[in-house]
Amino acid sequence: MIIEVLKAGKSLENPVFWKKMQIKLALIAGFLPLAVTAFPQLQSIIDHDLVSKIDGGITAVIVYLTVATTDKIGH
Repeated sequence: MIIEVLKAGKSLENPVFWKKMQIKLALIAGFLPLAVTAFPQLQSIIDHDLVSKIDGGITAVIVYLTVATTDKIGH
């Protein structure tokens, strides 16, 4: 199913739910670096390198959800 929904004419069920998840993930990806920068004591728990890795993973999920919840052109 993970790959199937990327094909033309296919999409995830309940796209409204997944679009809401995209927004939440984007907020996390945006606020995480801000939080680590604004509160240096967090850097003992999570450093900028780990923030970059987490944000990269979140971005990959957002891109997947964008494609998987959108009508696609092609056959």
